Amino acid sequence: MKLRISSVLILLIALLLPFSRQKPLVLDHNDDPFVFHLQKESLKIAQFTDLHLAFGFDANDRKTLKLISNITAETKPDLIVLSGDQTLSITAPARHRQLIRHMESLKTPWTFVFGNHEADYHKMERLLKVIFTMNTKYMYFKVGPLLENGGYGNFTINYLYEDNPFYNLYLLDSKAELKIPGSGRLFVYDYFSEAQVDWYRNKVMIDKINNIKSTVFAHIPLIQYADALLIENKDKVKGIIGERISHQEVDTGFFNAMVESTVSEAFFAGHDHLNNFTFEKDGIILGYGQISGYNGYGTLRRGARIIEIDESKMFKTYVVYEDLSYEY
Repeated sequence: MKLRISSVLILLIALLLPFSRQKPLVLDHNDDPFVFHLQKESLKIAQFTDLHLAFGFDANDRKTLKLISNITAETKPDLIVLSGDQTLSITAPARHRQLIRHMESLKTPWTFVFGNHEADYHKMERLLKVIFTMNTKYMYFKVGPLLENGGYGNFTINYLYEDNPFYNLYLLDSKAELKIPGSGRLFVYDYFSEAQVDWYRNKVMIDKINNIKSTVFAHIPLIQYADALLIENKDKVKGIIGERISHQEVDTGFFNAMVESTVSEAFFAGHDHLNNFTFEKDGIILGYGQISGYNGYGTLRRGARIIEIDESKMFKTYVVYEDLSYEY
């Protein structure tokens, strides 16, 4: 007996339907830190920023991934931090898969924060599903606790040496553009919510009690970065100021929390491709990474920022360029 075509189609749909259903994304909001045990009494971090992966197969994206490989091989960091805008592409999910595979091939622990362009063409939940379904061994990222207007990715990395606290890192989501009707402003950027500031303050004040120093990574710089442009601070700036500071729109107290802690040492951002300066304000180093992506705007040399903490907990930072030259 022959089945009619319509019956066959219905049967096929019924058989395939269970396989076509996608499980809903369940986010882990665990607030426990990632903990690393250092083999030596020092810490080296390589910060790459604004990769702007766009097509994947093009020459610029290939150069960007090669740059990450070359600088990682040269500097041998304990951790790689990607500080946002890893992608700017209608194919962002595929570019994230490509990036994750490449980062895993380096066999070096790595982490990241989101920038303001990751979700230009796709909802963040779709990218998170890609990220959390990839088979990874060296990636350290979590969404973190439920924080009001906190975005995706607020978490801590703690380093120990011989089971004693050595250094802490804080990674926060600075989110994306703000839409302010009638403002007439094209580029207005989001800011850390009060919940994010409270989360950070509560943790860093415990660091103060235990005398554990720390550094913060996010994509969009704080308002205080703009003080680097003041004439009276000219001699305090090290590096290039090549464009205006596109900072967070509102100061919700994050910088003050850093100062009050007395143990938070530095804040490193990306976002502004023509800036690679560091600037000290009230004992806090405010710095940019070095633009790393060849599909991003600007003619600044591509490279990475290196942050080092030595055995006496002394802090230093410098830039490594695409030709593996150094600038201290």
